[in-house]
Amino acid sequence: MKKAAEEIVAKLRRNGYEAYFAGGWPRDFLLGRKAKDIDIASAAPPDVVMRLFPNTRAVGAAFGVVQVRRYGRGFEVATFRSDYDYRDGRRPEKVVFSTAKEDAARRDFTINGLFYDPVEDRLIDFVGGREDIRRKIIRTIGDAAARFAEDKLRMLRTVRFACALGFAIDEKTWNAVKRFSPDILVVSRERIRDELRGILTGPDPGRGLDLLRENGLLKQILPEAVRFAGTRNVSAWLRKPSFPLAMSALLYQTGDSVDIQQTCRRLKMSGNEIRRVVDILSSR
Repeated sequence: MKKAAEEIVAKLRRNGYEAYFAGGWPRDFLLGRKAKDIDIASAAPPDVVMRLFPNTRAVGAAFGVVQVRRYGRGFEVATFRSDYDYRDGRRPEKVVFSTAKEDAARRDFTINGLFYDPVEDRLIDFVGGREDIRRKIIRTIGDAAARFAEDKLRMLRTVRFACALGFAIDEKTWNAVKRFSPDILVVSRERIRDELRGILTGPDPGRGLDLLRENGLLKQILPEAVRFAGTRNVSAWLRKPSFPLAMSALLYQTGDSVDIQQTCRRLKMSGNEIRRVVDILSSR
């Protein structure tokens, strides 16, 4: 995977376009973790990327994202950009292609705002992400309130990253999550479900549940679980459970199977997952 991504970056560079590994790969590299994929950020506009590489697909044309396939794998190549006018609390209405520094500034957390240059083997850090990784801190880039006002899903991502990495949450970032937590439901249920899945099936679902309760997000997305203090005790001993098992731990003190199914449907869980939750709880 890394060899293919390096070849994409090298070709972009040979054609005069700045290009780096971006997103989670530089973070995981510093943490000594194996990355699941490699995203690439570049000064090359989408039409140039599609011209330079024979096997491509525009997966987010409005945001300058092109998928380049190499050795049977897909790599997302995104043009450096700045985002404007987040009117729906999730996605920008307008993007403008920009510089690497401006691209880093639009991202969510400092730990995700790093770039890595595989050609020169150097880390590029415009946002203080390397120091926050060393300190094990989740911190938004720039003003925390502005980052969450732009994209409400980032509040759940704060909790997910904190639990997945075992990091603390910066005080200003935490206070901003608490401030904006009542707005989380502007985000689609599918997106909320996916982030909740990541939190509850991760290495520390008990801590995740505590954080969601303390910052007010749990009250918004799973009010059923807020009513029962015992749900934390059950979740605390789970380690990387399946999503149905984790949801069963949260809902085991709630009402009958009809109530449980309604809750799961509200979160857009699949039919198979809902049936599994009902099966687990039927033995109570």
